[in-house]
Formats: sequence, structure tokens, C-alpha cells
Amino acid sequence: MNTKIHYLVSLDNLLFLIIVLFFLHIQVNAQVFAGVEVGGISANLTTPNDLGEGVAWNYHYGFSAGTFIDIPLGESIGLRPTLQYIQKGLNADVSVMGWKAAITNSYIELPVNVRYELTCNSLRLFLIGGPTIGYLVSSKADVTFDQAGSAEINTKDIYKSYDVTINIGVGVEYQVLPNLILVPTLRYYHGIVKVHTPVSGESQSYSRTFQLSIGVMMPIAK
Repeated sequence: MNTKIHYLVSLDNLLFLIIVLFFLHIQVNAQVFAGVEVGGISANLTTPNDLGEGVAWNYHYGFSAGTFIDIPLGESIGLRPTLQYIQKGLNADVSVMGWKAAITNSYIELPVNVRYELTCNSLRLFLIGGPTIGYLVSSKADVTFDQAGSAEINTKDIYKSYDVTINIGVGVEYQVLPNLILVPTLRYYHGIVKVHTPVSGESQSYSRTFQLSIGVMMPIAK
């Protein structure tokens, strides 16, 4: 990791810790929850560059898993920082050259989200959103050629080592047991930094990701 990226990740981790400690301090009588979640991903990039006719960029399907803390800040609002592994990327179909590629970019991400409850009954509907910073762990392309079989190519060098997004979503919380809450959530991540690093020219690639997750959470402190 270069110095700039290391600084960004370290600063984000420090901010995360300060926020958590601050709100844990002022919410000593609030119920804090911890949870885990898994999800499915539909991801793409905005057109990397104009590669000519016959190139189709399609959504790529992946996997996510993470853990989160839910910190109430008031009757209807809370903070939900998350640490997650997420697979992004895209599918490329180059018909004029006779090959296809499924590119999987794997990130460790830290979303720091605000959660706002819209209903306060047994099925609590909520909105969620906030900034996310991610570190690129790996990138690979599974390439299939019409006449020459297939190959796996390491593509980490053509992507930046980080991604920054803004995510928004909606979800519900349903109490299935006295100390266990089910949390399905649908989110959209909108990339705000260019993640592709082409050999020549300027990249126009921003990540665009949909995530459908199912999680469970339980109280850990009050």
C-alpha cells in the first residue's frame, strides 16, 4: 500500500474509532447491538474507455459478508458502522474478438452509515446511508476464448488500490426471538473516485454496486 492510501485507510480507521467511542460514551443507557450479514452483489463499472464497437459491459454477480455494530443515537436514529468483504467488478463481452471476461474485484470495506427508522412496530422499516472506503484485496479476470479455452489473469495492477463510495439503502428489522433480530437490507453503492488505471488516456470508470443482504443482530451492551 502506498503512503497516500495508507494514510487514507489509517485516517478512516481513526475516525471510525472516535465515532464509536464518542457515541458509546453519550449513549451509556442505550441498547447497543452487534450483528453479522451475508449478501449477494450485482456490480458494474461505468464504461472504462471507448473500446470501439462490439464491446458490451454487463453486471457481474458476487458475494459479500460482514459484521456491524448498531448504536442508537435517539428514538429513531442510530449509527451502524460495518466491516465487510465485498466482490465487485464487471463482465465484458468482446464479440468482435471472440472472448468474454468476468472480472472480480474483491475489497475490504468500511461503511459508516446512519440509520433512520420510519416505523416503530414489530416490523421496523428503516433508511440507511453514508460514506464507504474500500481497500482492493485482489482482482482477477476469468477469460474465455471462443477457440482457445480459458485463462485466469491477475488484473490488480489495472485498478486503484482503493474505492470510495456513497451508499443508500432501505431495510427492515424483525424480532424473531427475544434477543435476536432479523435484518434484510437493500443498498446501492455509488462510486465517487475513478477506480480503473488504463495504460493510456484517462479512466472514466466508477463503481456501481447493488447489494441485497440478510443479517441477524443481538444486544451486546446497555
